[in-house]
Amino acid sequence: MRSLKIASVLAASTAALALGLAAPASAAPSGALVVVGTAHSGTNFTGTVTPLLSNSGGCTQITAGALSGRNTPASDEEVVFYSTTNCTGTPIITLQPNQFDTNFVNTAFSYRTQ
Repeated sequence: MRSLKIASVLAASTAALALGLAAPASAAPSGALVVVGTAHSGTNFTGTVTPLLSNSGGCTQITAGALSGRNTPASDEEVVFYSTTNCTGTPIITLQPNQFDTNFVNTAFSYRTQ
């Protein structure tokens, strides 16, 4: 009887995986790292690529700097880029979900998502 219950649970789990039943990115567990876009050290998405992680209003440095970037279509957050390393001052650019820019006006050295 016990092996029958285990087999039933395994069959149900396998069926759920086969159907692709998974939580959407917006339902990620609290504290989970979610990639919302990319920053590129060169214009036109060239150079060093930095994944942009959701930071819920915090500030994240872009070590290589960024001259272009994109926010993914699946993102539900805007990405705000700054020329400082601590997200202060006037933003360089704000990218909405599914938006990109191939040539920032200045080099971005930090970003926040909101």
